[in-house]
Amino acid sequence: PLTVKKCDSVQCFHSMTACWVQFGVIFTFVLSWQVNSRTTYVLGDLHGDLYFALANLHHLHLIDQDGHWSGGRNILIQMGDLVDRGDDSRFVLDLFQQLRSEAEAAGGKVYNMMGNHEHLTMAEMLVYASPADVRTFGTEDNRRQAFSASGEYGKMIRSFSPALVMNNSVFVHAGISPEWAGKGVSGITAAVKHAIDTQQWEDAAVNEMGPLWNRAVIFAAQRGQCSVVQQSLNLLSSVEKVPVERMIVGHTIQEEGDVIFYCDGKLIAIDVAISRWCGGGRIGSIYLEMDKDNKITVKTTATSADIPEPIVERIHKSVCTRILSKDNLHSVNESGNCPLGLRADVAQALEELAQQQAARIEAIQQQRIEEEEQVGADPQGGVAQGGGGEVGQEQQQEAVQSTQEAKTQGATQATKQQQQILHKTDAGTQGAWPTPKHLLLMVAVAVFLMFLGTRCRKRMRGKSNL
Repeated sequence: PLTVKKCDSVQCFHSMTACWVQFGVIFTFVLSWQVNSRTTYVLGDLHGDLYFALANLHHLHLIDQDGHWSGGRNILIQMGDLVDRGDDSRFVLDLFQQLRSEAEAAGGKVYNMMGNHEHLTMAEMLVYASPADVRTFGTEDNRRQAFSASGEYGKMIRSFSPALVMNNSVFVHAGISPEWAGKGVSGITAAVKHAIDTQQWEDAAVNEMGPLWNRAVIFAAQRGQCSVVQQSLNLLSSVEKVPVERMIVGHTIQEEGDVIFYCDGKLIAIDVAISRWCGGGRIGSIYLEMDKDNKITVKTTATSADIPEPIVERIHKSVCTRILSKDNLHSVNESGNCPLGLRADVAQALEELAQQQAARIEAIQQQRIEEEEQVGADPQGGVAQGGGGEVGQEQQQEAVQSTQEAKTQGATQATKQQQQILHKTDAGTQGAWPTPKHLLLMVAVAVFLMFLGTRCRKRMRGKSNL
């Protein structure tokens, strides 16, 4: 007859413990693999162009067809300059506020870097703010209030990061010179925050040689002088106590219209003129992954020949309708509808912006003349702008020059490049979840756990003897 000898309490305890230990080891391995496989996506300057912000995010599989976060545990780093030039600054800011919240809830993360245009906006310098941008706030005074230290958007952009070290890389809007690299990320952040909090708008932390404005590093790299960026990386590695192998920057538009690797990849410039108001209208970004040897590799995203216009238009309508309702912005234009997407008349908007900037500069120069006649030359060399502090002449001149260049370039390129997206790289968007690699691993783990469960059940039933 068949007799069953059940395991005693000690045997059952040992069998159960062995099963749970094996399960724990497998679960820990899978969890560790998933965490290490998180992809970090990096997106350049967006300059108030909601449509192409959404086109890029959709291309990276980071948003769904309603404009909500779909990137799971992945990470997005946006390199600053969300605002100015384009008409949609408020919409882009609201979009990223939403994505930061949704990504965190999903186990992912969205970082916004602070750019020089966030600096100018906090300084109440409206030279780059388009008329349509101002209208979304009602008046210029309302816009200034919204970006003040107590305003909703002012608090938001003041929380952006001046510098960030992650994945053996340092992320900064413009560039970190050796002088600033020696202070480390915490030192840079403290100096920038102090300048902003005290409204010292020409402080070394936020002037043309600070990390929000500095082009000396990338200009040196473009000339093949790589010692500057190498010295900065060495100093950052020492201060941060981790290897910092590359500097990733936005700010300086690449004439080739694509991500450029300088100095054997030690400096990566990713401002490809995503915004049509910068003469672009492009898809282009990079992503960082950990390879099988736990080495971080940087790849540029593959692009399709055409933007999937119907999909992006749907996302655009969904997102801006949501923002219009949230912010009660139905009076932004006469129809109360969303701003135009792909069909926005960028050339006309650039013409308006150029005229507005010329008028502003003329008013500033006239104000300077009047002040000098009354009290003599200003020893600080700055101009008060709407109570927002002083901004140097060089930055004012750059405002006019860069906008005129964008106007000329945009008038001839904007329409064509809305439909013709640049090609480069075969890397694709491999980091999006789930990929075939993820699915295959999930199936393998499921099969193994089924086997493990069967084995554990047999142990718990005891031994059978004839």
